[in-house]
This record gives sequence, structure tokens and C-alpha cells, in this order.
Amino acid sequence: MNFVEDYYDFSILPYTMDISVLNNITFIGNSKGTTTFDYRNNKRGRFIFTYSNHIEKSQTIKFENIKFINFDPLNAGDTEMIILQSNTDNFYFIVNNCHIQNNAYRFLRVDYKCNKPSHNNTSILINNSNFSKNTEGIIKIYHRFDYGGSSLAKCVPIEINKTKFINNTGLFMLHYSNLIFNDCYFSQIGKAVYDKNPIFFIYSNNYNEYVTINNTIFSDIIIKETEPLINVKNVNLKIYNSKLQRCHSNFGYLIHIKNTGDISDDQFITIKNTTFSYSSSIFHGDKIKYEIYDSIFENFIMKISLPLLSDSKYSYFYIENTIFRDLRLTNGLFGEESQYDLKNIELNNIQINSRSLLYFLYNNISINSLTAENIRCLGDGDTGSFILFNSGETNRTMVINNLNVKKSFSNGSFIKIIGNSNQVEITDSSIDRIRSFGPIIKNDSKNKNTL
Repeated sequence: MNFVEDYYDFSILPYTMDISVLNNITFIGNSKGTTTFDYRNNKRGRFIFTYSNHIEKSQTIKFENIKFINFDPLNAGDTEMIILQSNTDNFYFIVNNCHIQNNAYRFLRVDYKCNKPSHNNTSILINNSNFSKNTEGIIKIYHRFDYGGSSLAKCVPIEINKTKFINNTGLFMLHYSNLIFNDCYFSQIGKAVYDKNPIFFIYSNNYNEYVTINNTIFSDIIIKETEPLINVKNVNLKIYNSKLQRCHSNFGYLIHIKNTGDISDDQFITIKNTTFSYSSSIFHGDKIKYEIYDSIFENFIMKISLPLLSDSKYSYFYIENTIFRDLRLTNGLFGEESQYDLKNIELNNIQINSRSLLYFLYNNISINSLTAENIRCLGDGDTGSFILFNSGETNRTMVINNLNVKKSFSNGSFIKIIGNSNQVEITDSSIDRIRSFGPIIKNDSKNKNTL
């Protein structure tokens, strides 16, 4: 269907246009990209597409070169502009080069049933589009199923490419979903509320979500409420080649992950080649596996006593080829009650006003190749240390190889070791031009073995 005019008044249409999808359907605006569907602050003209359950061949709905503006459901809940209904995952929906702006409710709801995926293709695809000044959300997924399983979230992959989201609220509600962003831009994200739950960027109260963020920028996002930007349970989150800058939340952390089970390979956070700057602390949540590679954390000024990266307990962090620089902290880099494996780490120009920059508690620790320069540990009295390792009552080890520190200062011992029983190995290392009020290395453990 070709829409060649510049303007269409949707407020004169029926409340809903119920369409049974038996074949592919395409809605194409004019080549100038000026075709506008104007709802004129009304809810008439909604699309409800029901995909056939009796045809083995999949069907595709496509919108292209169209502006959707001024939709308002007039306080009616779950009244989206477009609703997709299917009893299988064998359907497709595509949006190309569209503008969705000044709408007072969600653009899309997907209501489907799937127990396990029948294909690996992207089901929902949005390309080269713009979302601006929309309230109460962008997309809601409602996934029906007869039985659970790890493959539920892979049923209907959603991919959003080269799309801008500026000044929107409550963007994505997921329900056992797989959401992928490529080359997108997000700014000025505000709050929407659904069933008394506050929503900002991504919200899910379910037990398995997949979110992948590639080559994407998050910039100038200020959350005045005590809520995170991302609020999910048991997410598998990947952030690659992206930037997060000037993003703040009064919650203290930007990403809250509620892991409902024990730490496992099924729940993980992976960050690669990503820069975080001028923002709040990043992760809040326990029993999670983190892998961070080739990334930068810079220009943070922390005014509240939270760790920079995460306060996670009972978690595992592997961090490699990563830089932390130009930081003013009131707590350490990490939460102390997790296991850390650090490799090729650079610390530069960091000031901390607490007991230690690197505080490790009750866990085995491995540090291989860490360089640090211009570190100032200014804890009260004699408590400010560069490394504080507390093994607790159980025998623990800290192995440090190729540590190179220079031009730094601490109010206490530069490296301090306490606990009932531990073994500490420091090899092939250099500690140069350090000023400390106490020994450079001090082991106050009851049963100790320092090499």
C-alpha cells in the first residue's frame, strides 16, 4: 500500500483497524519521507495485526517512510498504536526510516506464544528511524508459553539498527526477550510507570532476558528518581564498542540486576571496548559473572560512598586490558566481597577518600600486570591503602605478578594484609617513589605466608 500524500488524518478512522495477516503487507510513505499519520491526540486508527496460525509460510508486516505523531489513548491502558498477535514465533515486523514522535503511549506491543524458537531470524526489525518526545514507552513484549526453559528468550529476536531515541520515557518492557541494538543513540530518558513499576530504559521482572548493545551511545541521561536506568532479573547483557557518558541516577547505580539463583554460566555481563565517563556507578546486584575487556572508565567524580564499577557480592570479575583514570572516589573501584582476576590493568590519576582503592574480602585474588601512577589514598587516620586484602577466617591467597606502581601516596600502609590465615605472593614487581604513613607492605595476619 502506497501513501503518496504528505498528510493523513487518522482521527477520522475507526478506533481499530483489525487486520488478519494472510500475506505480506507493506505500508510505504512517499519518497520524500513526509508522509504523516496524525492521530490528533486521539486513539482512533490503531493497527491490530493477527498473524495466521494455519499457514506454514511466515508473513511480514512492513512500515516505511512514515511519520507517526500525536497518538493519545486518553488514559486507556495497553492501548498501543500497533499490536501484533500470533500463536507462533513464525512472523515478522519491519520498520524502515520512520519517525515516531509526540505520542502519549507505546508505539508497539507484541503478544505471541512460543515454547521454543522455530527459527533464528530477526523477528522484529527497526532500521534508520527516530523516536522523540514519546511518553509511556516504545515497545512492550508479552510472551505466552506452556512451559519454561532457557530457550524461551530466543523465540522472537528484536533488532534495532541506526536509530535515535531522544527525550522518551519508559522505553522497553521485556518478557523473555532477546533485544539487540546496533549503532543507536539514546539521550534524555525519563520515567514511565506500568502496574506501579517505574521504567526508564529497560525493565523486566522475569527470569531470563538477553540484551546486546553494539556501537551505541548513551549520553546526557539524568534520572532524578531513586531508580536505575536498567532494571532486570537474570539478564545476559553484552555491551560492545559503545559509550556511556554523563549518565546519572539518584539510585546511585545505572544498572540493577536481580539474580534470583546461584552464580552460573547462564547469567553473565560482558563488556568489550566500551568507555564509561562522567556518570554514576555502573552495576548493582549479586551472584553475577562479569567479563570486561579493552575498556575505559574515566572522569568520574563520586560524591556518594559507592564503588565505581559495582558493589556486587558473591560474584566473579575477569577484567583485562582496561584503564581506570582521572577518578575522584569516595569508595573503591569494586565491591569487596567478590572474586577478582585482573590482567593488564592501568590505573592513573586517582584520588580516593576511603580505606583502600582495591579492597578484597574473603576471596582469592589474582593480579597479573597492573600499572599505577599518581594514586592518592586519603582515608581517615591510617586507613588509606592502595590494596587492602582481608582473608577473613578461611585461608585465602592473593597472587600479584608484574605490579608497577610509582609516584603515589597513602595515609596508611600502601599494601595491607589482614585476616586469620593467608598466602600472598608478589613477584616481578616494582614499587617506586611511594610516600606512605606506614610500611609499604604490611601483613598483620595471624597465620601468614608472604613471598
